[in-house]
Amino acid sequence: MRTNDRDQVVICGMGAVTPIGNYGQDDTSFWQALLAGQNNFKSFQFGNPETHHITAHVASEFDNFDFAPYAARIPALVEKRFRPLWPNMDRSIQLGLAAGLEALTMAGLAPDEQTTRRPNIGLIVGTSLGGGHSFEEGVRIFDERGKVNRLMFTVLNVMLNGLAGMGTISFALGGPSFAIGNACASANFALTSGKDKIDLGYADVVLIIGNDSGTTAFQQGCFNQMNGLSKSDGPNASKPFGEDRDGFVMGEGEGAGAVVLARKSYALETGMPILATVLGYAANSDAIHMSQPDTEGITDCMRRALKNSGLLPRDIAHVNAHATATPIGDVTEAMAIWNLFADPRLSHVNPARSPYVTATKANLGHTLGASGILGMISSICSMTEGILPPMNGFEIDPKCIRPWIEKQIPVVKDNPVHIVTEKTQADIPITLCNSFGFGGHNISVVVSRPDFQN
Repeated sequence: MRTNDRDQVVICGMGAVTPIGNYGQDDTSFWQALLAGQNNFKSFQFGNPETHHITAHVASEFDNFDFAPYAARIPALVEKRFRPLWPNMDRSIQLGLAAGLEALTMAGLAPDEQTTRRPNIGLIVGTSLGGGHSFEEGVRIFDERGKVNRLMFTVLNVMLNGLAGMGTISFALGGPSFAIGNACASANFALTSGKDKIDLGYADVVLIIGNDSGTTAFQQGCFNQMNGLSKSDGPNASKPFGEDRDGFVMGEGEGAGAVVLARKSYALETGMPILATVLGYAANSDAIHMSQPDTEGITDCMRRALKNSGLLPRDIAHVNAHATATPIGDVTEAMAIWNLFADPRLSHVNPARSPYVTATKANLGHTLGASGILGMISSICSMTEGILPPMNGFEIDPKCIRPWIEKQIPVVKDNPVHIVTEKTQADIPITLCNSFGFGGHNISVVVSRPDFQN
């Protein structure tokens, strides 16, 4: 741990644009929807699933989204300083810019007409699939016409760093800028890379944006073919840790989340609000399977994150789980959480209760590369307000609550995984946030309230 807490990395702004609501300085509808247990699961908007032989019928998509009010607040877009002009940007990029603008506004860093290039502020994007809508439209036009007319901006919209490039110009950010593609763990890998850039002195501030583009016919079909999508209908189709879970609901990955990281001393000197502290993190690889998670790898990742943060398992009050509602993934993560936080045979375990466990995918579906940041925003709201949002409307799988029974592990005390099923008041000074991605990429990030003293 650092000896000078003024050099810690802190979170000074948050922004989200999602199918259930937004989060920003003047809009907390995203957080209110989580507390109310709301979602926006409904039939796919892209057409009849049967046409593409897709057996999953439900997704979490926007009812409407208008980027124009956000574009009007970004001088570079109003003045048309670069192309593509905002109406020609991929939908995922528009939403990423909207979330980034909300986070910068909360931090007091939104650009105005006088803002010039700011070399001390960087931008890192986490995304798994990039501009999927532009990719599919480009292929369709190319096949129909046999030529590349109307495809001028396809490359800029599809490349994984498209949002990173357009974001630096839009927000006048001259610091380090790049994109990270680590599947569904991308956003938290971006966040920790931003922390590293600040720790190493390459920036005072880094804007982190998680975005993706998943609700297209082709990509839905691909995940459906992998048997990854839920075939359930109705408002409880996504059931993290649920007894009848059968796969994830594709969240409109273009829904984006953003946070502003800053060196604490810089934040204090410039009067930026301090919402949370990034205490530490760890990342590792399962090295076993491309799509199935591994209990040992997840347990090791969380353990290393605590060590990097100077903490013991008993210090963690809350785990924001990756929990995608897949049959294998959820019980694997539950077993890892029990291994580290609840096994009563271990001396460092809190004998009274394991940490509270929540999963935002019950409300959002799986937003792929954006999911880590959206879970982080939810966790910081929980720490700030002392309340945990519920996962309700379905029964929790007993194998996730008491996973040691399935493994036939003898224990002397019943210490179950504490999965939150109703809105719960709780004192939460520290949260551990998990993200896992195809390829066996694991990352766990530890954040605390600003008043926490280690």
